[in-house]
Amino acid sequence: MADEGTQKKVRGVSDADGKANFSSLTAGSYTLSVSAPGFEANRQTVQVGVQAISLKVTLQVAALQGSVVAEPRAIPTVDPIVNPTITPYPIQPVKKNKKR
Repeated sequence: MADEGTQKKVRGVSDADGKANFSSLTAGSYTLSVSAPGFEANRQTVQVGVQAISLKVTLQVAALQGSVVAEPRAIPTVDPIVNPTITPYPIQPVKKNKKR
């Protein structure tokens, strides 16, 4: 959080529930910046007065960035063994069944 007038920055860390407390702020206008790994950063202006305020900040999931490089590689082939010789087999006649 940064005071818009003096640019003085105050850092805070959220707890397990995502809540952060900035109790030492004086009244004024502040820029609240919220960020987390894997999410888009969120910035907004906040008016701080004498009353406590509560803000709900929603972070959007960041766009996935990256690239995939596919490189072709040769696939080893094995020459098939081909037998060019055809062995002839004589055709046997089919025996007919006798009718009863």
